[in-house]
Amino acid sequence: MLRPIFNAARDHYQGDPFAPVELLMYSDLHNASCASIYPAIRHLRNVMGSDLKFVFRHFPSPDKHPLSLDAAIATEIAAKYGKFWEMHDIVMENQTRLSRAMFPYLASAVGVELPFFEEGRKHRAVFHKIINDYEGASRSGVDAAPTIFINGKKYNGHLHYASLYKTCRYAMTLKEMAF
Repeated sequence: MLRPIFNAARDHYQGDPFAPVELLMYSDLHNASCASIYPAIRHLRNVMGSDLKFVFRHFPSPDKHPLSLDAAIATEIAAKYGKFWEMHDIVMENQTRLSRAMFPYLASAVGVELPFFEEGRKHRAVFHKIINDYEGASRSGVDAAPTIFINGKKYNGHLHYASLYKTCRYAMTLKEMAF
């Protein structure tokens, strides 16, 4: 199993790229478990501030969640417009109501012009990002979403705020002790 290595030029992330704690999540945007953990991660980001970097990578499972690939494509098109996180959030917030026809409307709601969104479906770079994330997940031993790595180590704890917080604080303490 390889450790997933952060790449600021390639990865979608929030926070300081040099934060002492990195929480990397492989996620399926049409998976209820991924949607349910995301508010805890948002809260964790708020509480830990500049001590936490949150990295998002795609791990769609269209065989289990039929709109997961469409959702990943929609967020990557929005990323080309500088609106990845806005599209990510609106997809997560509307996950239970998603349909293929809804993605252009969600893109428009976050400020992506419809012609740009429609044209984006033809760009190879959109698909390459998703494929690269998926292949990286496979090399790192990921077999389901959500899968979380904290400072490069696979997190096997409970998917709720308290457990994530405790593990992130412990990772930060270990990093401080190393210096």
